[in-house]
Amino acid sequence: MMKMVTKNLELLFVGIKMGNINIVGNYDNREKLLSLDPQTGIFNDKNSVIASGVISFDSTTNQKIDGSIEFKNTPASWATPFLTGVLSHIGGNVDGTIDIKGSSTAPEMNGTLNLFNGALHLDYMGTDYTIPYANVHISNRRIGLGKVLIQDSHTKMAFLTGYFSHNLFKDVQANLSVTSDQFEVMNLSSYDNNIFYGNVIASMDSLTLKGPFNNLKLSVYNIAPAAKSRIFIPVSSSSGTGSYSYVSFKNYGKTQDRLVKKHKDKFSISIDANLNTLAEMVIVLDQANGDEIRAKGDGRIQMEIPPNNDLSINGVYTIDNGTYTFTFNQLFIRRSFSLDPGSTISFNGPFAQTSLSVDATYRAKAKLSDLLTEADKTYSSSD
Repeated sequence: MMKMVTKNLELLFVGIKMGNINIVGNYDNREKLLSLDPQTGIFNDKNSVIASGVISFDSTTNQKIDGSIEFKNTPASWATPFLTGVLSHIGGNVDGTIDIKGSSTAPEMNGTLNLFNGALHLDYMGTDYTIPYANVHISNRRIGLGKVLIQDSHTKMAFLTGYFSHNLFKDVQANLSVTSDQFEVMNLSSYDNNIFYGNVIASMDSLTLKGPFNNLKLSVYNIAPAAKSRIFIPVSSSSGTGSYSYVSFKNYGKTQDRLVKKHKDKFSISIDANLNTLAEMVIVLDQANGDEIRAKGDGRIQMEIPPNNDLSINGVYTIDNGTYTFTFNQLFIRRSFSLDPGSTISFNGPFAQTSLSVDATYRAKAKLSDLLTEADKTYSSSD
């Protein structure tokens, strides 16, 4: 029998200072049994994770395991390293106990954890959420969330349901769903995402997040703007010359090199949107010069963004009102055209295949005499 006492070892995990780790107990080398004293755990002021009980390390027998892991005011941020690239800015505290029974070859876990004042940032959509309270059940195969209330940065509410499946915390896969009548689902700048960006507050039948953490898929079904929103779709970056071609616009961007964000893990997005006039769509033709189409309208649009960021959009968008801004730097020309209602933008997969059927009007102040022919001018001067 060997007695172990280890104290005051500072634990730093992937840049996060978790506290001091204590290991107090006995190890029976003949029986390969580890007995942990309740003083064993990670301690940081009033935050702790405490382990106790008897654990077998003999995989050739069916020796029983009888232990527990107790969470006391444990910072949820300690889970950040396991969620890198998906969630960040994790906040809140966790209380509860997980019991570990069974044998060394087939351990059984069962317990409940309570999350208080939770917070998180969904990296791929740029949104911040808070979770006032959540009751989480943990077993060998599943981390169940039940029904959890979530609030966005505007205190609008949504409900999260679902679970994480796992095999003793290996091969973890998400199966989550969010529903809401009005909720912030995107808050991205052009620096965050050069494929699409903007701010969207919407209702949705469901927003699902499924798959393993290294190959997640975000799907949004029947999403519709529920408050003032704005969606930007950049065609390309620009050299500042304002020299893109109207005639070849349908093919514009086929040879354009795009700067795409590369991620270690795969992440795909699928959006089924029922757009209305609460949302403004902005097609950025030349960001440097400000050339763009801004429109409000209606349309059923499907957007697919696979892991390689090769954007695909399908559907017809009918314009209710909007503007088209054109700049020609060489002649110092900048004009703003008003888009006529009923004009359409047809998305046909790759953005380079987008077709426009748009009528626009440019208004300018002019003297009445400028509108007359020479004959009209002669007649008016004689009378």
